[in-house]
Amino acid sequence: MPIEPDAFLPSELPERLQHWAVSRDGKVRKVPLKFEECPLMEMAQYNCDVAVQDTGDAVTRRIVCKPVIRLFRNDV
Repeated sequence: MPIEPDAFLPSELPERLQHWAVSRDGKVRKVPLKFEECPLMEMAQYNCDVAVQDTGDAVTRRIVCKPVIRLFRNDV
């Protein structure tokens, strides 16, 4: 089972980012991360379900997908 993340207010996000700011080689950043300067990125994912329709004579199954847009910041 994965560990549940702690819930926190959106206003605490910059402080939380500083706490977990680790570079790719595993070392903690020395320069503070400025959240406002990171470019805002967008990613589209899809949530798909099987819809079953029973018409009496036959059962029809369809895959129904809905887009989920996720926004994130990247520290390029």
